[in-house]
Amino acid sequence: LGAFSDTLGWPRVPQIFQQRMVFAASATQPSTIWLSKTADFYSFSPTEIPDQDRADSITDGLATEIITTASALNFTLDSDTLDEIQWLAESKKLSLGTSASVYMLYGSETNLTVTPFRFTINKESTFSASNVAPVVVSNAVIYPQIGGKDVQALLFEGQDQQWFSSKISLKGY
Repeated sequence: LGAFSDTLGWPRVPQIFQQRMVFAASATQPSTIWLSKTADFYSFSPTEIPDQDRADSITDGLATEIITTASALNFTLDSDTLDEIQWLAESKKLSLGTSASVYMLYGSETNLTVTPFRFTINKESTFSASNVAPVVVSNAVIYPQIGGKDVQALLFEGQDQQWFSSKISLKGY
């Protein structure tokens, strides 16, 4: 069985990021994100079987599965609030707008490429996100909050290497 079905639900938030198909927020897993294998949008298997001609591919009659830097990965946001993923926005880092805050997914500070061995997820803002897709302009992610009364901007400051959040509207309708 897989993570997606008529019974378990289908993801409702798609995005392409670093040559991976990214899905998020199924009906039964609203805080989970799935990233495909690199350059293979249809493979979400976290392991693969090496070539059968290799000596290390079979051990005691069983196929050996390995994880590579291109393997698929998935995870569920872990926080003190219910963070239902509302949208994904692609830039150098993948922004995840949730019902409680905004997170950024990336490899590391020195290498932004996401792999199963190297990924970081940070909460960058405690302002909620609505289900309206954000707009990415240069080094800013602009999005409406839940309820549509405020528009927030997450702005990346290069010299501080940090994201700053600010309200940029009096009222957004």
